[in-house]
Amino acid sequence: MVDVNTSPQASRRMLWLLPLIIFLPAVVAYVVAGTQTEKFEARAEIAHTIVNPSFGTTDRLLATQEVKAQSRALSESVSQRLGIDTNAFVADLVVEPIVTGINEDSTALDVKFRHPDSEVALEAVQAYVDEYLASAEVVVDVPGLDGTADEIEKLQARRNELLAAIGAARDSGDLEEADKLNDDYEYVVDDLGVQVALFNSLRPNTPVVVAEQLGSAWVGADPVEPQPILAAALGLVAGLCIASAVLLFARRSRR
Repeated sequence: MVDVNTSPQASRRMLWLLPLIIFLPAVVAYVVAGTQTEKFEARAEIAHTIVNPSFGTTDRLLATQEVKAQSRALSESVSQRLGIDTNAFVADLVVEPIVTGINEDSTALDVKFRHPDSEVALEAVQAYVDEYLASAEVVVDVPGLDGTADEIEKLQARRNELLAAIGAARDSGDLEEADKLNDDYEYVVDDLGVQVALFNSLRPNTPVVVAEQLGSAWVGADPVEPQPILAAALGLVAGLCIASAVLLFARRSRR
């Protein structure tokens, strides 16, 4: 009695079936993807910067802020406010670090949200960023700090002007004018030292995370879902895997 698996007819039937096994998953995946709902993707970017960084705290603080930016509680709050099911909101939300980063004291996050309505997608991603920024830690406002910084900048500019004027007076041989300008220069330097000391005493010394949005949120003009071509490619790969498994099984059955 002839083994069906080892007969030439069985081999020919197998060869005819292989294209069907390979391409059928691709066709099915393409059709299924084409019937899915279109979705638009809105995006926004958030930057975290450490003010007064100190050794050993930077990575921990930045990592903590990234975890806060991806919290379930934040998604629940925003989704309920927008009237979107929380599970659906979480499924369509992606918050991930931007690989390139900014520097060792900064990180950036990419916030993405997908929805069938492009305006809803844009509204949702902006609402998410706004609520996160409202909850993020910021630098404490110190009275007089900004004014002191402005005064230091003015004194530095005046000091540079006097240095240039002193040099010009000496080059022209007007030593009396040079001496007078030098006295003014010393007064400015003394005052600058006082203002710098005041600024250092007012400035907070503990590391603080500042979070801010980079630019405006935006949404693509074309939907990002579904992707029939990608689905067909994945289906084709699956078909090749299935066909390989069938051939392997057929060879083992012949032994």
